[in-house]
Amino acid sequence: LQEILRIREEAYRSRSPEYLRSIYSSDCPCLVNDERAIIELLDHKHRWRGISTAIEVRSVTRINDQLWIVVALLRSKALRIEKEDGRLIRIEPAGSDLFEFTLVKPRRTEQWLLGLVSDVEVRR
Repeated sequence: LQEILRIREEAYRSRSPEYLRSIYSSDCPCLVNDERAIIELLDHKHRWRGISTAIEVRSVTRINDQLWIVVALLRSKALRIEKEDGRLIRIEPAGSDLFEFTLVKPRRTEQWLLGLVSDVEVRR
């Protein structure tokens, strides 16, 4: 999961949506959403600076050899959204959210892919 998120960050950092196809299953809604967001960055000549996410795994459930569910807390640092020339557009504040990740491993491969990501509501 950490490697998947590292590649996602690199896709945003470099504004290269093709990286996303190596980490998401073809039916993951995140693939379309992230591709659209990166294309929007390119269209507006914006960049993300300082993208960084820390992961704290809370639970792992093995469904079978090709399907695992991971619940993890993601903490992000403040993110600068800038024009290509470095002018600041805005700063997105640091934050944290709990997510459930569905990891899938297609047959005849050793690579894990992200199949689905869902927010986990914290009950108080």
